[in-house]
Amino acid sequence: MSTGVMTLSNFQAVEIPPSVRAPRRNLLASFIEVVLAPLIASGPTTTIGVSDERTGTFGAQQQRPGQRESTVFFQDSAKRIDNFIEVLSDALKLNATMLDADEADPIDNQTLQYAVQSLLPLIASLELPALLILPLQNGGIGAEWHASGMNIELRFRKPYDVYALLEDAQGTTSFRGRDPDLVHTGHALREISRRPVE
Repeated sequence: MSTGVMTLSNFQAVEIPPSVRAPRRNLLASFIEVVLAPLIASGPTTTIGVSDERTGTFGAQQQRPGQRESTVFFQDSAKRIDNFIEVLSDALKLNATMLDADEADPIDNQTLQYAVQSLLPLIASLELPALLILPLQNGGIGAEWHASGMNIELRFRKPYDVYALLEDAQGTTSFRGRDPDLVHTGHALREISRRPVE
């Protein structure tokens, strides 16, 4: 018969969520590893015949179609993602400093995840100029590119609440307003990636 008294053995160990001020580099690196690693490792392979002139033998070698091109693409993507993580880490450190001085609110985890998930495919696939990421009031995060006569500014206030300011000195791209799926932003980023960096 149970006495109704609860002891420590009745409770499971509760995992404490990461602190707002804890560095998120490991979380982001893990996310990227989970997303990119399967892409790099997957893909169809073909067996091609390879002759060895020294021994006169003929063997088989596994190779993916366009392996050289895809390897270079993934290496470039990995470099861009590493730069993105570094810039994001700097923004998180700035936010922690501002929190310590009671000058800012902590960046909202859901907003941060949404921003990373939204920006990562664009950053990985496009050769973009230097990115600036800043913490915003009320837990938001901003991302900006200023180069080649273009100003691209994004304000992630919460998931699916993204305000975009897209300006182009050449007049090919201009937009001010909500862009939750980054449709307008994607066009602007593709445009800035085609232009020579000033």
